[in-house]
Amino acid sequence: MRAPEKILIFQIGSLGDTVISMPCYREIVRRHPDSERYLLTNFPIGKKMVQAEALLSPCGLIDGCVEYPMPLRGLYNIMDLYRRLRSLKVDILYYLIPEKHLINVIRHYAFFRACGIKDIRGVPWARDLRYSRELVPGKLWETEVSRLLRTLDHSRAPGAPEPSDRSLDLTEAERNVAEGIVAEMNPVKRYIVFSVGGKIPVKDWGNENWSVVLKMLSASEPELGIVFVGSQDERERNDLLAGCWSGPKVNACGRLTPRETAAVIEQAAAFLGHDTGTLHLAVAVDTRVLGLNRYSQV
Repeated sequence: MRAPEKILIFQIGSLGDTVISMPCYREIVRRHPDSERYLLTNFPIGKKMVQAEALLSPCGLIDGCVEYPMPLRGLYNIMDLYRRLRSLKVDILYYLIPEKHLINVIRHYAFFRACGIKDIRGVPWARDLRYSRELVPGKLWETEVSRLLRTLDHSRAPGAPEPSDRSLDLTEAERNVAEGIVAEMNPVKRYIVFSVGGKIPVKDWGNENWSVVLKMLSASEPELGIVFVGSQDERERNDLLAGCWSGPKVNACGRLTPRETAAVIEQAAAFLGHDTGTLHLAVAVDTRVLGLNRYSQV
């Protein structure tokens, strides 16, 4: 009996990068339905980093992960990764890195070829594949998932993926956890989800701005509930902001997995927060979003 084809998907990033690129994973599964699929990625370092495996494995999109040390420097780290990839005996590698510099693309390609991987797909050799296309001059650019899909199929025109390809395939158990969180606000008919998470300071709108918005919104919608989501180390900050909300509320920071967070957002009237991975979860479950950063004006 022939051994299943081994596919390696190379993607470095955090929660948002993984959510955005899920249509690419589904396309790879369609091309290789009976394969063993492994993700080569960076593993969590800080508390705000979310391992992609937790999001992808429940969907059946990958069978496991291989750690890519960040940064990949030093002879020991390079040789250790080299040995692991050689032993994995990869048949095909898919390149899903948003790399703008051709020299880095060449370096990655050369390393993977040295590891014995002969079939490497999705490499953005052309500048047109490394950058999003300008669809309306000065106003509208192609989305990142559209660009990634073009690297997998060069004949593809820019455009949104099929809505079903963005699905997180949330389970009944994950939705039950979400219902339990919302039930803590009983009675509540409508609620929003709020998140000030994120690793990049420029995306932080600031407590002063958020305090004003939360006070105004809860005053105008006194029966509207709110669920604060994020990591455990964001709990104290959200406790502070929750004091600005006069209606039903629950601070769920540190209590939910990314997929359970998505299940809470799925039934919400809207998502409000910073432009981070949680915002992309909201998009994936078709919930209306308002994402702000330090320079936003409302």
